[in-house]
Amino acid sequence: MESGRSDSAAPVVFLHGIPTWSWIWRNVIPAMPENRRSIALDLPGFGLSSLDADRPFTIATITSLIEQAINQMLGSESRPALVAHDFGGLVASELIARSPDRYPKVVFTNTSLRPTAWIGSGWGIDLLTPLRIPWLGQLSMILARPWMLRLAASQFLIDPVDPGWFAGYWYPFERGFGQSLTRFYQSRPVSVADFDRWRAGLTAYNGQALLVWGGRDPEFGMSDSSDIRQLLGDPEVLVFDNVSHFLMEDQPGALGRRISAFLNTTD
Repeated sequence: MESGRSDSAAPVVFLHGIPTWSWIWRNVIPAMPENRRSIALDLPGFGLSSLDADRPFTIATITSLIEQAINQMLGSESRPALVAHDFGGLVASELIARSPDRYPKVVFTNTSLRPTAWIGSGWGIDLLTPLRIPWLGQLSMILARPWMLRLAASQFLIDPVDPGWFAGYWYPFERGFGQSLTRFYQSRPVSVADFDRWRAGLTAYNGQALLVWGGRDPEFGMSDSSDIRQLLGDPEVLVFDNVSHFLMEDQPGALGRRISAFLNTTD
């Protein structure tokens, strides 16, 4: 998904989270400045993209393939801004850790850079536990039905899930994404060492940053926002009080306008 001028000198790359795909940005990208090329990428193995079975499903592999896509679409000398949500925030953090000077601006929305948010802190059981168990994960995806995703998604939205919204999110599952999602969770794609590197990278980051948060997110709350804000040296934080995890669904226009204004600011 993309829009804007192909010769833009200041492009922006949108990175989605789990278990979504680039379609999540469809109502945000139209608000981007016309002079910027805006690209929403499917993370490898997500949405309509694929990840070869012989490639490890790790943050290193995912980020390397995203780098390749950026280089192919924008050029190896491009310096895009990053807009990242959920797991996309980890990919953005890895990109910045690798090449901090390449990404002059970054927007984080409802994510976490705390290891326990992604790896867990013990033997707790949650909704994703079945996906992490080899045989049970595959069986869960075989038995998955649209109403199950609808029920899960409704916990992270303020407004009810409308049929059009839901059809878009279910679309990749009809094309085998469920098995890729299971593989992702069973691969344990991130480690504590990754988080140490990302936290150090954001602390040293000299670019501009903006945090935009849904204040009613049951997964990544305001304490996660405060943690990232401290790492980045106290950037601006915009909080939508009556918005949950999916800001781009609850308030797409307001989110798009704020990101656009941030991208148009000078250093």
